[in-house]
Amino acid sequence: MLSKDTIRLIVQFRDFNGNMIDPNDVNLKIYDLNEQLIEEIGTEKLTDNAQGNYHYDYVTPDHDFIFEFEGQYFDKPVLSRQKVSVKFNY
Repeated sequence: MLSKDTIRLIVQFRDFNGNMIDPNDVNLKIYDLNEQLIEEIGTEKLTDNAQGNYHYDYVTPDHDFIFEFEGQYFDKPVLSRQKVSVKFNY
């Protein structure tokens, strides 16, 4: 990923059998590589594409980061994390 570029962060929530699930209270968190919270994006700002599919268009910072989608399904936490490497090219 290039710094200052817009990327689409995507999640597909699934159960243990691989079936799509639709969790409650889905949020997106952005962390630095030291696991310090940089930003939190609430449900109202996420795009809900269909059952269990969400995305958010994010402008990358000047450094690597980790994004985490989280929600609740039958009162249990469900989450997905991914590291994004950012570089400056010209």
